[in-house]
Amino acid sequence: MEVSKITYAFQTITGYLIVPQNEVLLFRFNEGYWQIMLTNRSLHTLRLHVTAKRLSEVSSSYIQMGQECILNVEYLVFIEHKSLQCLLRPPFEDIKLFVSRRFYVHLREILDI
Repeated sequence: MEVSKITYAFQTITGYLIVPQNEVLLFRFNEGYWQIMLTNRSLHTLRLHVTAKRLSEVSSSYIQMGQECILNVEYLVFIEHKSLQCLLRPPFEDIKLFVSRRFYVHLREILDI
């Protein structure tokens, strides 16, 4: 995978997290806040005003998978038809993600499948 030259600054509850696009694995909604999980599996809690729409607009690679998850699709390998379970690239294959039926339609449009 090519090293990303695109870098983003995300406002966390303690300051700004400056990170290359390819080091963002996913965003997840937990206890009223969005969190960002990096490829080193560290979690950082974002400011309260952050919304799913705003996170999805940061990059075309950040695709909403459900109401509580936005994934960097650079790490998506496979979507199982029946369960809509997602398989991620190694070493993230242990992370269980599902795309909701509602967002699956949008994901198919974006990925042109």
